[in-house]
Amino acid sequence: DGRLILWDLLGDRRLARSFVLGRPFGEEIQTPRGVAVSPDGKTLAVTHFDGTVELFDTTTLQRQRSAKAIPGFAAAAAFSPDGRSLAVGGQGGNITLLDARTLAPAGQLTGLSSDIQTLAFSPDGASLAAAEVVGEPPRLHVWSVSRRAVTAQADVTQVASLAFSPVGRVIAATALDGSTELRDARSGTVVKRLPAAGLSRSVAFSPDGSLLAVGQFDGDGQLYSTESWKPLGRRLEAHTQRITNVEFSRDGRTLATSSADGTVLLWDVETQEPIGSPLTVERDTFVSAALSPDGSHVFAVSTG
Repeated sequence: DGRLILWDLLGDRRLARSFVLGRPFGEEIQTPRGVAVSPDGKTLAVTHFDGTVELFDTTTLQRQRSAKAIPGFAAAAAFSPDGRSLAVGGQGGNITLLDARTLAPAGQLTGLSSDIQTLAFSPDGASLAAAEVVGEPPRLHVWSVSRRAVTAQADVTQVASLAFSPVGRVIAATALDGSTELRDARSGTVVKRLPAAGLSRSVAFSPDGSLLAVGQFDGDGQLYSTESWKPLGRRLEAHTQRITNVEFSRDGRTLATSSADGTVLLWDVETQEPIGSPLTVERDTFVSAALSPDGSHVFAVSTG
């Protein structure tokens, strides 16, 4: 098919450099760090337990700058689609918008009061969604980024991951009662609940919107057709603990999964087979991973 594949004959496919963040994330909370790659692929954002966010050059892995984003731990980070803004959220429902280049504060999004682990920009960058992973009950909010105003809200069941569909009309939300919910992005109301064989933990749409990937607490994953909302193909069985992140490459041919077992794994979406063996980052730690926009690199960060 015209592709060239490079095989590592010794079996260790971690061919890139590694770096030390300098401080652990905090053992008393069950959440990975926030990690995100800028749309141009040049910058990696990583969050810390003290509410700081750091930016790294993706080519050299050199630190560029850091800033205190929120009080308490920061567990989620997301770049806006135009790459100009960086949203950081975490403890106590705090969400700060920053200039993605300078990390200068650019505003706050208010309304949530319990811890959050997930942030998602709409495809046009006009909206940002976040949800609480604890609360009585936990809540999901969608804000207008320009007006800093809530445009949709709903009571939910402990949400650890959110994703906008590529056209921005639907938000997929993992729900710790077992199901994955599809919600109307304008109203927050449930339009579909997916069948699940386990507790869902992470979620992502394919770039063309035809697939939804769900990572579960038992370490398995599942692809769903967004036309029928039925499971597509076999279960993705490789991790031994919860899948903390799922992400498609921009061409939709590769899926990256990271896990609380300390590993990252790449999958061939068409065959639903793993590409090689799991890549160990740090055993039995919560690992976050993000793909570069061109799919050539995967950046993985542990909590250890």
